[in-house]
Amino acid sequence: MHGPGLPVIASCVLVAWLLSRPSKAMAAVVVTPAKPPAKTPAKTPADRPSTSGGLTPVAPTSWAGFSNSPIERSAQLLALMKQGRGDLPFAEILTSHENHRALLSVSAQAAQLDGVRVSLTARDQLKLAQHLGAGLLTKSLVNRIYKTGLRLAARPQPWSADGPGGRGTMGDLRRIVEYSGIVDAELARTPGHEVAELIANEGKDWIVTRGSIQNPGRAANYGLFKPSGQPWQPAALAHNLDHSDYSQLARFVRNQAMISVDGGNSWSPDTVDRLASDPLLFRLVSDEILPYPRP
Repeated sequence: MHGPGLPVIASCVLVAWLLSRPSKAMAAVVVTPAKPPAKTPAKTPADRPSTSGGLTPVAPTSWAGFSNSPIERSAQLLALMKQGRGDLPFAEILTSHENHRALLSVSAQAAQLDGVRVSLTARDQLKLAQHLGAGLLTKSLVNRIYKTGLRLAARPQPWSADGPGGRGTMGDLRRIVEYSGIVDAELARTPGHEVAELIANEGKDWIVTRGSIQNPGRAANYGLFKPSGQPWQPAALAHNLDHSDYSQLARFVRNQAMISVDGGNSWSPDTVDRLASDPLLFRLVSDEILPYPRP
């Protein structure tokens, strides 16, 4: 009987040698996350590239049916949130000015629907706030949340996903879902996220200012802080009430509050609306020079 020929032996040796080597593909997973392949912008929230450091967020099927028209989609989201479909946790924060104190209930994190952070127009966010017995945050309260909560690193994305000269996609449905996944990835790598009761710096906030009250057709926004503590978006009235932006998220302050005028020794119920217009107590909710006009 003849033994195996030289070609067969050589093949076996080659296979054994290949199997003994570490896989380049496995090495890539262990050492550095593989970059997602370049794609053209997807037409639906699912099946799109991600810039979130290797995480590719998958859009829930419930989001795939939303309109890509910002105004129509915002109305769809508002209706679902009013039905109780959203995730809207609240947390308490303490503010103070001189001998005065206020215990306020603010959004513990940006509102979500089926795991995706909700982006509403300012008009619809005001409607949802009213439904919740709440109001928009002030610049002062956004700052307090940033100082008190678990601070995420800001992840602003290019204004247009279509590249230089693109058509502008700030309010596209795909951008909103993608950005929420980017924030998820940042949250997952931030120490202390497992136990944090208050999450800060997920995105920008629609806020109330004296200017927005006196100019009812304009919407004020603010936030998304840089490592220096300065916001990417200073408080401004650049947008109308129907503006849409992937990073313009929904957070609120409940109108019911507790206040102390003796340094915290005794407390009584009050409202944020009244505090904001009170000549002595408005600094508990605002850093503007004058109290707000009565709503």
